[in-house]
Amino acid sequence: MNASTDKDGNTAVGGTKRGSGAKALEDADQRLKDWVDTLLPGTAVTLSAPADMETAPLVGLYLLDLHASPPAKGPRRSPQQIELGYLVTAWAPSQERSHSMLWALAFGAMEVAEFEVDLTPISSQLWQAFGVLPRPAFMLRLSLRRERPEEPVRLIKSAIQLNASPMESMAGLLLGPGEIPIANARVSLPGLRLRAHTDARGCFRFAAIPATTAVQRFHIQARGREFMIEAHYRAGDLEPLIIHINPEDV
Repeated sequence: MNASTDKDGNTAVGGTKRGSGAKALEDADQRLKDWVDTLLPGTAVTLSAPADMETAPLVGLYLLDLHASPPAKGPRRSPQQIELGYLVTAWAPSQERSHSMLWALAFGAMEVAEFEVDLTPISSQLWQAFGVLPRPAFMLRLSLRRERPEEPVRLIKSAIQLNASPMESMAGLLLGPGEIPIANARVSLPGLRLRAHTDARGCFRFAAIPATTAVQRFHIQARGREFMIEAHYRAGDLEPLIIHINPEDV
């Protein structure tokens, strides 16, 4: 099914402009009606569910299901896209005529690149739901695509200023009761979203934090417990920061 987009972002199916989901579905229905007319000129077409009261040759195009069909991601805003599944049936006063109509539709659909012909047998439960006897039919599937306008790009009208800040490392030591080093503890700086782990000697280190930063809050997870420690340390200090965990809290 051919599609094009005009300057306003509306998409066309088979040359018909559409600007909304409802209009797009109407265009898809009309596209299929026109396609049937090229194969079976003058044959009536219905979008209603199959019934047993036909008196003249009739082709049924019943929209039976919808499926998500997201397009591939790209640099532009992705369009909205769904897959339509039409139940295609054919009826004529004679079985021979109805069969020949259905074969013409099935083979004709296989010649259209945008159509997918699904010949999976229709379940008997579906025919029972329609209240009709089972009949030859197939599913015709096609994609319905709706372009979405690109979001406007905001222009930066003022110059961008970059303020460089020197970075320094930070070292510390985590001790428990009796000045015993605590290993395998996690030490976090909530304000900087940084974390480190203590080694077997209880030492931890942050490779780079802003040199002007004065750290005051440390979040520590050790021995299945959590501690929020208040301490003062300025990046660049020569001596490591020693943090003690209160024996009563371990």
